Amino acid sequence: DHLHGHFADHGMFVLAPIAARVDRPFSFTAHAYDLFRQGAAVPLDVWSRLPSGLRKIVTISRFHRDWLALRGVPPERISVLPNGADLAPLLAAAPPPPTQLRRVVAVGRPVAKKGFGVLVQAWDLARRSVPYLELTIVGGAGLVQAPPPTLRLLPMLPYAETLREMAAADLVVASSLAAPDGDMDGIPTVLAEAGALRRPVVASRITGTPDLVMDGVNGLIVPPGDVRALASVFVRLAQRPVELARMGAAGPTLAAAHDARLVARRLAQEVFSA
Repeated sequence: DHLHGHFADHGMFVLAPIAARVDRPFSFTAHAYDLFRQGAAVPLDVWSRLPSGLRKIVTISRFHRDWLALRGVPPERISVLPNGADLAPLLAAAPPPPTQLRRVVAVGRPVAKKGFGVLVQAWDLARRSVPYLELTIVGGAGLVQAPPPTLRLLPMLPYAETLREMAAADLVVASSLAAPDGDMDGIPTVLAEAGALRRPVVASRITGTPDLVMDGVNGLIVPPGDVRALASVFVRLAQRPVELARMGAAGPTLAAAHDARLVARRLAQEVFSA
């Protein structure tokens, strides 16, 4: 009855002709690389002449919605639905919020937009005031030659192992920034998973991140690429354990909008049945 796919290039250039051939409406979810990266597969002029069978473009944040509207997509043809994650098991098994900042964890693919180099610099700067601060980067293997014992640079890990690293953290960081080719994170799923695990977060103010991270509520927001701002946040939270615990406790409430079951219900109601 309805065709749906992910990423705008797939939606416009693969799904659209299939939908036309079988005479069915279709929709797709636009994420990040397919919108922001230079040379992305969807030329800007395509957005103002959408196929007639396109029922909705789903995208994952208000920033993404506004980006599409500025390029000629009628707002009524855009639905904002956050990226979904299987959060119920995390909520059920979440440890108590942290009571002291010692271990910082980041998770991501080893690509420029994750900002891992900035994170390492900020951690190193913060250690002047917080010498016991530890940093683990899942996906950071090889980032630094001969790292000290307090800097663990791991390869990408299986999902269950990654979750264990996050659950053992006192703070989860997404130091995202704009890559040289324009690519940016949408909303890192790791932030929703961290919230479900009652881990406070620090994230860059970039694209859709402020839809999930409320500054001072479930985490703190810093300018992307700002080493000193990120380092000062580490020092602040090391000195304010009550704030750290309070933000961790607030995580599940804000992460709940990303639960896959809720996102699936909204997709069925707002897009498939529209």
